Amino acid sequence: MALYSTAVVGLGNMGMRYAFDERMVAQYPHPAHVSALRVHKRSSFMAGCEIETKRLQEFRRAYSDAGAYADVRLMLADEKLDLVCVSVPSVQQARVVQLLIEAKVPMILCEKPFTENAEQARKLMREAKEAGVSLLVNYWRRFDASHQEVVRCIKDSDI
Repeated sequence: MALYSTAVVGLGNMGMRYAFDERMVAQYPHPAHVSALRVHKRSSFMAGCEIETKRLQEFRRAYSDAGAYADVRLMLADEKLDLVCVSVPSVQQARVVQLLIEAKVPMILCEKPFTENAEQARKLMREAKEAGVSLLVNYWRRFDASHQEVVRCIKDSDI
């Protein structure tokens, strides 16, 4: 079974901090990318990257065995990565994804919203395909019971 070297860029709520929220953990055992990648049997969690000093320090304290970076380029220079989860604000996401594509990281998982506009999204998708990089946007909450109920209400014309 292949083991993938993984990292997370953006250590906010979805990237890391939800794992420290008891309510989130009660609903989802591993609600953040870092916590999920650290327990997945096919993941070798290597690094986290965050531009905000306070969050990066929090990451270092919680995960001292992983590389901690304030710059994506430095992380890419130091780490050989198979999968990177990008959990930064959409205004920063295109720039980060572009760097990962250029580095030919084989798999990139992005949080929503993916980019600021459709043109930017199409450009990145095209470049990823040309580089042989798999690019995926995370929409996992569509399976939450609350979201499914909204879908049912819309389909049944209740809304």
